[in-house]
Amino acid sequence: TTTSATSIESTTTSTESTTSTTSIESSTTSTAPIESTTSSTTLIESTTTSATSIESTTTSTESTTSTTSIESTTSSTTPIESTTTSTTSIESTTTSATSIESTTTSTESTTSTTSIESSTTSTA
Repeated sequence: TTTSATSIESTTTSTESTTSTTSIESSTTSTAPIESTTSSTTLIESTTTSATSIESTTTSTESTTSTTSIESTTSSTTPIESTTTSTTSIESTTTSATSIESTTTSTESTTSTTSIESSTTSTA
């Protein structure tokens, strides 16, 4: 969610960048399993709110970077039941409020990348 409200009377440059990256690698290998379950859940909430009311010259740069990397590997030769569960929850909130009077340029960039690799190999 990105909310931007701007009311202007002069020169203001505001740059906000929020980057959230989550990489999950989960691999389960079993030779003769009866039951094998791999569960991967990723919840990312990223909120950037920018409200600018201006009467002057202000330069503001804000950068929030959140990186989470999870590698989970389970190997079993003869399991009856094998369960691997990986849960990642990321909440990133950036709030910027500036009050001035002049000209305003506002650039907001929100990037969220989620990469999930899950591989299950079962023989027998």
